[in-house]
Amino acid sequence: MDASDSLGKYDVKLLRYLKKAGLASVNQVQKRFPRLDAIEYRIDHLIQQMHVNQKYAFVKQDTGETIPKKTGLFYITEAGKKALQDHLKEQRDEKRKNWHQTLKGQLTISMIIYLLLRLVEFLLLRVQEMGLEWLS
Repeated sequence: MDASDSLGKYDVKLLRYLKKAGLASVNQVQKRFPRLDAIEYRIDHLIQQMHVNQKYAFVKQDTGETIPKKTGLFYITEAGKKALQDHLKEQRDEKRKNWHQTLKGQLTISMIIYLLLRLVEFLLLRVQEMGLEWLS
């Protein structure tokens, strides 16, 4: 996945919502995300990336010809489900990696502090022993 295909925070939210809802209109999305700007643009961008598609109804004309008509409803595509799943997996892996690095750093610091305390304890015992030898 290259940079132009990467999912932003709100793309992920939209895809999750569409996955859960099945079908949703722009108005439904706006109600769900009232603070989100440029919803129609975001949906169009996700359509261009083939992550979202628009549902069509087929209407028969007086001429007998059947033509597709936009319903105003959108849904997540299989490619969108895959991209969402891949993105969420990458996020989990990144969190796990960061957690491991944090844990390793904390363990290293703890070990250094433990060793320093042991050294101080040893030195204090040596000083006490030397002090007792001088007294005798």
